Formats: sequence, C-alpha cells, structure tokens
Amino acid sequence: MLIAVTRAVSPTITECELTHRARDPIDVGHAEIEHAAYEETLRSLGATVVRAPPEPALPDAVFVEDTALVLDEVGIITRPGASTRRPEIESIGRVLSAYRPLLRIESPGTLDGGDVLPVGRTLYVGQSSRTNREGVCQLEMLLSKWDYEVIPVPVDGCLHLKSAVTQVAERLLLINADWVSPESFGSMDVVTVSPAEPDAANALRIGSVVIYPSQYPETAERLERAGVRIVPVPCTELAKAEGGVTCCSIVFEAETMPLGLRRGQVIVVPYDPRWPALFEETAAELRATLGSAILAVDHVGSTAVPGLSAKPILDVLVSVADFEAARQLAAPLTRLGYEFRPNEEIPDRHYFRRPIGGEVQTHHLSLAEPGSRHHRVTLAFRDALRRDPELSAAYARLKAALAQRFPFDRPAYIEGKTKFVMETLAGIGSEYR
Repeated sequence: MLIAVTRAVSPTITECELTHRARDPIDVGHAEIEHAAYEETLRSLGATVVRAPPEPALPDAVFVEDTALVLDEVGIITRPGASTRRPEIESIGRVLSAYRPLLRIESPGTLDGGDVLPVGRTLYVGQSSRTNREGVCQLEMLLSKWDYEVIPVPVDGCLHLKSAVTQVAERLLLINADWVSPESFGSMDVVTVSPAEPDAANALRIGSVVIYPSQYPETAERLERAGVRIVPVPCTELAKAEGGVTCCSIVFEAETMPLGLRRGQVIVVPYDPRWPALFEETAAELRATLGSAILAVDHVGSTAVPGLSAKPILDVLVSVADFEAARQLAAPLTRLGYEFRPNEEIPDRHYFRRPIGGEVQTHHLSLAEPGSRHHRVTLAFRDALRRDPELSAAYARLKAALAQRFPFDRPAYIEGKTKFVMETLAGIGSEYR
C-alpha cells in the first residue's frame, strides 16, 4: 500500500521562511485549491493520503517532506535547519510511528528532508543552509546497520538539494546543473532544466509516472522527449514559498494500513482483506471472556463489507438478552481494554471503544438486544451494502469525499453520511426509518 502523508496549507503561510526568493504575495485560498488538486492526484495514482494534524500557527507546515525521511526499514525524524520549523516534527512523528520505528537527528545536527535524495540504497544529501555536516554524519550513523551509502553533495543557489535535482526514472535525474554538479551522481543519466525555468528541477516520481508543476512547460517537454510520463499539477502559490511537488508529501510503501485511528481523525482506506480475520480474533476473545452472557458477536460497519473502503476501525455488535443486565459486562470488557462511553443519543445500545485512554482507537463495540432499533438498523444497513455493489460503491465515493473535506472532524464526517444511511434504510422498509 502506497502512503502519502500530507498536511493542510497553514493560513499563516504568508509568513513562511524564505532563503533564495523575494517575498511575493501568496493567495492562501488559491494555495489550498492547488494543494487539494495535488492530494487528489496522489489518490488517482493509487496513494492513500494520510493527513497529519493541521498546524495553523506554523507557516511552513504544509512542507512535510522536511520533517522526516521514511525508508523501508526505519523512519528518521529530522531536525530542520530553520528553528521556526522544528515544532512541526512532533505531530509528524506521531503519524509515522504507526508505520515505522523512528530515529531522530539530535542537536547540534540539522537536516531537512528536502536535502535527501534516495536513489536505491544511496542517499545523496545536500550541503545546504538547512543541513549541516553534523546532521549528515548523524544520518550516516543512524543508517549504518542497514548498509545505506550516504554521500554529501554541495548545493549552491537554491534552498535544498531537491530544488536542484530529483529522480524521474530508474536511471534518470532531472537537474539544474547551475545549482548542483551532475558529476556528483556518478553514471546516472540526466535531463537538464530549460534555462528559462531554473526552478523546474523538482518532480515527484510515483511508480512509472512523475507529478510535475504545470508552470514549467519547456522542461516538461524535455522530460516527455526523454520518455518520462508527466502528470501535471498547479503549483504556483506554494512555489512562492520555495515549495515544490516533493515538499508537500512524505511518500512510502506500507504493507497495510495499521488498524486504528487517532481520536477525531478521519481516514478512509481501501478494503483490507485482513479485516475479517481480525474480527474473528476479536470475536473469539469476546466469547471466551463473556461466555453465556452474550448471544452473538457480529462484524458490522464498513470493514464488514467485502471490497468497501473504510476507516481502519473494527465495528463489533454484541447481542445480549437483557440490555439492563448487560451493564455488568463493563468490568470484564474493561479488562480486555475497552472503555465504556455512555451515549444518550442512542439509548438502546451500550457503547465501548478500544483502547482505554489511548489516542488511537482500534475497535468500536456496541451491546444491544436483538429486536432493538439499533440492532436492527445496524445489521440491515450492513446487509444492504453487502447485497448491492452499486450501493456499496456510491457509499465509498461519499465517504472518500467526506474524509477529504473533514479529515479532523469526525462529527461532521458522520453527519455527512446520515442522509445516505437513512435513505438506504427507508428503501429496505418502513420499519427501518
């Protein structure tokens, strides 16, 4: 699974750090539109976009690449060269900790992710105003057990190494030879940027294609003549903040999206064939612990519908004979790691979530009597989605749109689904309205 970690454009981006550009007015609204198009392009190329928490007070926070480097074996949390950017790293670390063990660059070292160009097992690291020799040495030491080769590269005239050079194919680099020497990269082939477009060397390779800023047509033509397939995106506003297409995401492969989301977060991921087995493990644990006090355990919610994208949280419906007596199950459920959450809006269920006290929720569990409204509509909606592939596909499209619109507003996400759910239930029968 391809993961792309992004972050919203900060409303304070007009106060961003600048090193090599004069300050031009940035249209924040236009920047947000461009960034949304960029995220949609990532999705169209098969990436699951995971939005890090917004940092509205940190002007450069959209440029997540500088905060971390993610390799197959490990993630490196950087120490950005601009001190104003160092508060960005903690929230990124929390996101990446779900995918990789993390190591850190420590003071006095500085390292910006935009200065690190991985090409196979070789990491070219720009010697820029943001990355110092100590940061390069620490990176080499941290990665020594995995046999990466770390090669320092002098950079002149631009912010980061990847402002001057990026990889666009297996053996091909896009480069501004005035800012970095092609000889630094051994036998790699190169395409040079158009002299009229010195900022055009930043491209984001995703598989066999390259995401590329649409404002550099002459260099785009050079890439196409070299056989590079381009997917253009608008990037004019973030370019005013010395940003490019690599800057706005941290892209890496993960075996699967781990089960669980941080409280309040909304991410919809492709269907994971592990979900039924994870449910069966959960159900077996519940049956062994609760025994004859329960009647049945059902897998419900979107993770129970084969092929349907969903938030990576298991929804579990436990049938009980006596709703009031079921309150006594809170104690054994607490020992299993569930937290009781009274919910007056749905009076005919007892609601629990897992884990207790943690930021990441992996399970939502309801206790309800068969025949109660909550029990009936929960199973009816699941079964309707299982029966009707077109209905399931429409629901997936709605959830994807809502997740993009409300990545940190779960109540708004749930409210956005309400009409669809109610119309589906009404179509089944009046008793489900």
